[in-house]
Amino acid sequence: MPEMNEYTPGNFCWVELATTEQEAAKQFYTALFGWSANEVPIGPEGVYTMLQLRGRDAAALYALTDEQRSMGISPHWLAYVAVSSADETVLQVQSLGGIVIAQPFDVMDVGRMAVVQDPLGGTFALWEARSHRGAGVANEPRSFSWAELVTRDAQRAGEFYAGLFGWETEAQPAGTASYTTFQLNGRRVAGLLEMSGESGELAPHWIVYFAVRSVDEAVLQAQSLGGVLRIPPTDNPAVGRFASLEDPQGAVFSIVELQMPV
Repeated sequence: MPEMNEYTPGNFCWVELATTEQEAAKQFYTALFGWSANEVPIGPEGVYTMLQLRGRDAAALYALTDEQRSMGISPHWLAYVAVSSADETVLQVQSLGGIVIAQPFDVMDVGRMAVVQDPLGGTFALWEARSHRGAGVANEPRSFSWAELVTRDAQRAGEFYAGLFGWETEAQPAGTASYTTFQLNGRRVAGLLEMSGESGELAPHWIVYFAVRSVDEAVLQAQSLGGVLRIPPTDNPAVGRFASLEDPQGAVFSIVELQMPV
C-alpha cells in the first residue's frame, strides 16, 4: 500500500479543496471515497477538514471566506508541489514569467507555502514542509494519484516547468489526442494537455485525479451523491480509463484507473 512519509522537491505532495459549503462537501467526498474526516480548528470559528484514509491524511477541504467569494473565487481543488524553499522558488517563478498570487507565509508549524501561477494561467501551490510532509497515502485507490495541466501553449508551459522544477517532457500515445507527461529523474509526475480551439474561454488550469478501482462505478456513485459528469468514462492510453466530475458545489476533479506507474 503506497503510504507516503516524504516527498522530494518537484513532486506533487498535497491536494486541497476550497468550497462554499464545507459540511456538504465533506459528506460528498467521504461517501464517494470512503474517507474519514478529522476537523482541525483554524481560528476562532473556522475548521480545516483533514480527509483521511486508514488514519492517514489523503486530502483536505476548507470553506472559502466571504472576502474570497466577493473576489469571485469559486470552489476548486488546488495541487501543491514540494519545494525545499518556498521563498527561493517564488523568486524563480517570477524570473520565469510566472505570477505570485500569495507570497510565502507560514502555516503554523506545519510548513511554509505560496500560491503561484504559470505564465499561461495555471495555478498551483508550493509547499515547504515542516511537521506536515503532505499526503500520507497516495497512488492507490481512493487517494490522489495524478495531476494534469490543461493549457493553451504546451511548449511554453513545458519550458516554464522545466526551468522551475527540472521537469522534462515526453510525448505519449493517446489515440487521436496529443498528450505529454512531465518527468522528474525518469519518473512521471504529471500530465500536460494542450487545449484545442474548441475550448472557448476555458482558462488554463491544473486538475487533480483520484484513483478508483472502477471509473464507471465511481461515476454512478458520484452522480447519486449529486455530482455532475463533465467527461464520461474514456480510455486514455497514456494514463488509463478516466472521467471528469463536478462536485455539488462546482469544484471539478477527475477519477482514473491508473494503467501506468507513477
